[in-house]
Amino acid sequence: MLEPSKVGHILTDNPTLQYYQTIEGECIKYKRQSYCWVNIPENGIIQLNQQILGFLNQKIGMGLLSIRSSDIAFTMGAKEPVLEKAENCDEEIAVY
Repeated sequence: MLEPSKVGHILTDNPTLQYYQTIEGECIKYKRQSYCWVNIPENGIIQLNQQILGFLNQKIGMGLLSIRSSDIAFTMGAKEPVLEKAENCDEEIAVY
């Protein structure tokens, strides 16, 4: 297992993710969650390829809510009830 990384067990159990043997953006199901890898360029802008957009049922120009779901990952919210909670949130949510 990869220690002390909190994602170590995910990568150990899914070596195709650990060694980038999947296509960038190809989602792997693991314990009721989906994981993939994407390259983050020096400018820090993450671009979602067509495969990820399809998996998330998104099209170019649609909004996508990015949520920190734990200290090891973030969640992409594209469906209710997550979007409804964001709409009703009293705090300002930054749009990028």
